Amino acid sequence: MQHLYCIDNKLMNIKEVKTMTQFFKERGIDMPELYAQEFEENPVAYAHFIAGNWQWYVTEASERDGEVLLFGLVDGDDKEFGYFTLMQLASIGAGLDVDFKPTRIFDMFEELRR
Repeated sequence: MQHLYCIDNKLMNIKEVKTMTQFFKERGIDMPELYAQEFEENPVAYAHFIAGNWQWYVTEASERDGEVLLFGLVDGDDKEFGYFTLMQLASIGAGLDVDFKPTRIFDMFEELRR
């Protein structure tokens, strides 16, 4: 199965993405490493992916075992924080919202504030 994703209106093979740094830096996104915002009361989402009615707001990312592991808010059937990979997003055809600007999670979703 070939993993394709849509970035900047062009389809690319996921294997063309060599590193997390390459993927985000080429798009002007200064993504923090995993756990960098662990104690932040209102973490910043730096990237936004969309597939159908599902959305992923990425707050952190790191390379693990040759894969890009992401953490952030998943807005699908419910809203919850969790881990997902760039490969998983690619396999379902998720696209990167190139107009998204870094935004604090709880400023977007007040109902999640504790």
